[in-house]
Amino acid sequence: SIISHILNDLGWDVSIGGDIGRPLMDLEAPSHNRIYLLELPIRKLAGLRELSMDISVTLNVPSVRSRAEIALAMRALVKMHRTQRAKDTAIVGVDDIIGQELCTALRAGAKKISEVGTVIPVSGDAALSHGLFVLDGAAYSIRSRKAEALGDFSRAPGFLGAHFNQDAAAAIAVCLAIGIPAQMIIKSLHNYEGLRGRFECLGAAGNVVFVDDSYASTGDAAEHAINACPNVFWIGSNAQTHKDIFEGAEGGDGINGAYLLEPGHDGESLKRAFAQAYQDAAACASHDPDAAPVVLFSPGVTPLAGGFSHDDFRNLVTERITGERAHA
Repeated sequence: SIISHILNDLGWDVSIGGDIGRPLMDLEAPSHNRIYLLELPIRKLAGLRELSMDISVTLNVPSVRSRAEIALAMRALVKMHRTQRAKDTAIVGVDDIIGQELCTALRAGAKKISEVGTVIPVSGDAALSHGLFVLDGAAYSIRSRKAEALGDFSRAPGFLGAHFNQDAAAAIAVCLAIGIPAQMIIKSLHNYEGLRGRFECLGAAGNVVFVDDSYASTGDAAEHAINACPNVFWIGSNAQTHKDIFEGAEGGDGINGAYLLEPGHDGESLKRAFAQAYQDAAACASHDPDAAPVVLFSPGVTPLAGGFSHDDFRNLVTERITGERAHA
């Protein structure tokens, strides 16, 4: 969506689809200068015979626990890259173990893996010695040991905190590979408003801020959201996700309270968690008017597993904010 926004903003003809949204064969017919953006999960890549891309982007591969699962994901990704050519570009997120291994394999130039011409590592967590990275809303590119500051978009509404640093880095890398100047890319990022239910600020009731991250379906995604907020009151999925996050080296640094969804599919669990989280956040705000506590819904599981729908939290927030205004 970030890539699509930049290209549309600059007048390019873009068709976007894949696993989420419109199926590939339902997209517009090819035409001069049309760009196709396809989102495909690893489970779909494993079944492909051949897929040729001008630019590939590998991002956010879910964390896995066994070497066998890592090997399976690597086989699918290597199979995909075998069809890339010397003129093509591979952009690889290196903030997860599979991305790191894939990037190492591609950059090593091993035969039978890929003939891809350009490999660009991207990161949202750390500075790289080669590649493109985003830290604190500023983008940098390092190639041939030469560093270049590409621009600052820290005030862009769609990139609050560090939650989407790696995604932004990948989008910038894609657009640079297409030939768009860096200053035009950064300018476009400033009017990107983000996606519904992806770390979306819904407003505030008093000094309590509500953030909807209902599309965060993994523990890793929930952890990133939590760590992007100060004074956070987190509504999450279950005890296992809670345990995984708090066992992390930096997990839950700014968390003030955790409210876990209970088993069941009636939606009442989220209502109870929301009511308690808001009550505690409001108490925090009353003790410290400058705190601006955040009630964050970042479940870490799918709606089916968590017993909620994507709009449930939004509806609860709307009801609360409307009630506050009526009371005022």
